This record gives sequence, C-alpha cells and structure tokens, in this order.
Amino acid sequence: MNNQELNKITASYTTFLDRYYMTTIHKSLMKNVRKEGLILDFGGGNREIKKANPAYKVINWDIQPELRDIPDYRVLKPNFIICCHVLEHLSINELKRVLNNFEEMGFEKLIVASPMENYLSKIAALTSKKDVHLGHKTKYKEINKLCEYKFVLIKRYTLFGMTEVSVYIKERKNDDCKFYSKENLLCNFRKHPITNSYSIENPCKNCDKFKFKEIK
Repeated sequence: MNNQELNKITASYTTFLDRYYMTTIHKSLMKNVRKEGLILDFGGGNREIKKANPAYKVINWDIQPELRDIPDYRVLKPNFIICCHVLEHLSINELKRVLNNFEEMGFEKLIVASPMENYLSKIAALTSKKDVHLGHKTKYKEINKLCEYKFVLIKRYTLFGMTEVSVYIKERKNDDCKFYSKENLLCNFRKHPITNSYSIENPCKNCDKFKFKEIK
C-alpha cells in the first residue's frame, strides 16, 4: 500500500454524516472501558478517540509513524484494546500476528468494530468524500472467526446496520457447565434455558462440554 492510499485511509472524516457515524461508533466503544484503565487505540489514525476523551488514558498507535504515541505497542500492558475499523486492513496472516501480540500483552477487554460491507454500507458510502472501503483485505466474518478462536466473545451488537462491534475477554473460565444439553451444540447463539435471554456458548475445559456466558 503506497503513502497516498495510507493518507486516504487515515484522513479525518469530513462530511457531517461521516463524522456523526464515526463519533457514534467511538462513543459506543468507549462504553466498554473503565476511566481508570489504560486504553490502546490500535490503528487509531488521527487520534479521534483520544481527542474526544481527554480524561481517559488513551495511547494511539497507527501504521503511520507520525500518528503513533509510542513506537512499539507491544511493550504496553493495556486494560483495554480498541480496534475501530482497522483489522479489515490486515491480511489473514497479519491479523493472526496482531492477535498473538494482543494475547501476549494481556488485556481485560478487546473491543473490535468492523465494517459489515453490506448493501446498506455501500449505499451510505456514496455520501462520503473518501473511499470508505479502500484497502480492505479481510471480511468481518473472517475477523470474527479468528478472534473467537483466540478469545472469548462476551458481547456483540451492530450500529446503523453497517458496523458490527464485538467485545472479547482473554481468559476462559473453568466453571462447571450448568446449562448443558445436546441441542445447545447446534449453533453459537442460544437463549439461556432459565433467564430466556440470549447467550453464547463457550467450551468448558473441565468437561469438554459447553457453558453459557451472558451477553449483557
């Protein structure tokens, strides 16, 4: 990717709709962090999240050196890692390396926002002055698959029908499987058999079955 393409990707959003869209996403992502925690904004571009949240400890890291607050993000021990519309710019192998780095660094939550690139987003892109899908190498479902293989998904939701937000934790807990049944192995998302709320199943290391983790 040449410098011109990089500049287009990291350029600030200029239209009102662009700014409203990304600002709303940023506000939503920040609801998943604690004020006293250290936040790594991985691929944070022009430091939009950091500028909007001066009371938070946000470290910006980007592929462009002039947009980095620290030369090597891997030296950090962040409480939270935010990846907002950035992982799709990595190849599968690059993404695997980054997730390995995140795992070694440790974190409380990994918060990933990915463009869904559906028909709605393609229509909305017509109102933007920048090519919002420029440089995308990986689809959001591929990102989900790799992240879910590596970490534990605790929350997932969509914004504007165009961006999917996923929140992960690093460690799997070895709790006993309290709600195991054969029919719960059919798919990832299932209603909790007691609370009747939507939950996600995770493998339990104790019994090799499945347990439910509430999505709040």
